[in-house]
Amino acid sequence: MKFRHFLTVNAFLHIRAFVKEGWVNRETGQRGAPRLQFNHFQLLHDVLDNMTKKITFQAPIQEIDQDYIETITALVKKYRGKKGVHMAVYNREKEVHLTMQSQSAKIDINRDLIRTLKEKRLLYKLN
Repeated sequence: MKFRHFLTVNAFLHIRAFVKEGWVNRETGQRGAPRLQFNHFQLLHDVLDNMTKKITFQAPIQEIDQDYIETITALVKKYRGKKGVHMAVYNREKEVHLTMQSQSAKIDINRDLIRTLKEKRLLYKLN
């Protein structure tokens, strides 16, 4: 009943649920079928805003040049916001991975930013 207002035709939902063990029959001692417990519903288009805390830009050390730095800087300036910005640099051959957090830069993670990142073929991870 708590989430009934989300259950409409053609609504795209993000649902958080747990699978719980079935109830134990006191008379037979047998466990019933597993059951679902719904904990949270939200509209799918609200998930990006509500669930992302930061973005991590990812790049191999060989790809980081002045152009890459300028691109990331321009994106952070264009999409100023309140979410954290991290940078993960790696070298797979030497098995080195370094993640850095910006103390001053904050970003607004939205569909337009994600679309731009895909167009520019920049690697990223949302957390």
